[in-house]
Amino acid sequence: SVCVQLIFGFLFIFSTIVMMKQVYMLTNTDNIDRKQIAWVHIPYKKDLDLAQDVLRQQPCINDFLEVVGALYPPKTIYLGTLKDWEGKSADESIIYTLRYHIDNEFAQFYGLKMKEGPASFELGENEVFINETLARMMNMDNPIGKTLGNHKIKGVIFDFQVQNPKTLPQPIEYISSAWAHPKYIAFKYNGEWKTCKKTLKKEFQEKGLSRYSFEDGEEYYQYFLRSEYNLLKLLGVITVVSILIAIFGIYALIMQSCDQHRKEIAIRKVHGAGVMDILMMFFKQYILQVVVAAIIAFPIGYYLMKNWLEQYARQTEISVWIYLCIFLGISLLVTLCIGWRVWKAANENPAWVIKKE
Repeated sequence: SVCVQLIFGFLFIFSTIVMMKQVYMLTNTDNIDRKQIAWVHIPYKKDLDLAQDVLRQQPCINDFLEVVGALYPPKTIYLGTLKDWEGKSADESIIYTLRYHIDNEFAQFYGLKMKEGPASFELGENEVFINETLARMMNMDNPIGKTLGNHKIKGVIFDFQVQNPKTLPQPIEYISSAWAHPKYIAFKYNGEWKTCKKTLKKEFQEKGLSRYSFEDGEEYYQYFLRSEYNLLKLLGVITVVSILIAIFGIYALIMQSCDQHRKEIAIRKVHGAGVMDILMMFFKQYILQVVVAAIIAFPIGYYLMKNWLEQYARQTEISVWIYLCIFLGISLLVTLCIGWRVWKAANENPAWVIKKE
């Protein structure tokens, strides 16, 4: 029964760690800054300057930028339809893309990274940047310099996820922002979003701004991960309960075993056995159960979590250190349980024990 409890303990710990690693990767290792970034939509051009003045005066705002379309949370007013590109075969279909206006300020604000191409994000006339997904969809291995409709590809920007992390990144074209008219103000804030939003709404109303809407990047992205966070909470509780049950079970068995073998321990001590010899006698018995539980649990856990990870476009690696840390952690807990009880039994006066028995 203890071995079965340990198997479930290994399974729940393994699943929880892999899930935490995947959620961390989805939220912290993407090729875009999305934490504490939001935007406000200003439909009337005449209100943009007034809105910027309000943002400039707020201590919760670190930086802001006028943009034609907000990159994150995603908001674009342009959708592209690609019908022709260099190397297009007759059987390839039309590609529908998102189009964003880009320059150095825009790229720096969102933390965009160039995979291939120049260090600058400025575009000349009839030039365009594309993302990795669009390059793959057009079957372009070396896209720089090739034509895309009436434009020439100047560089490839790393993919990032703007929608549900279970879907593939969308194809994106980045075009020049020289002639565009901003409709959004993207901004970076500090503190809690609810507090900052409440302050901004109050200031906007006092300045006579009535037509606007806010959207926060973290709030937007967390919506897609709500099921993962709920499952993590459930797994966390089950994991703690499973490990506690297993550890208490082992401790109870050790207590019972020590009581049953008190005379044997005393006789061994009389014949020269040391405390470490007696500890090893019990340790071998229970560490074997840990090894058996790990051998059974880890392959099952790998199979289950590998299938779970396949629903995501980006998947974390199930590293060797996860197995080692879990095994060593459980082994340490079991060792402490054994050590405390057996050490107490091994240090009893053997003459008193034999006389009592």
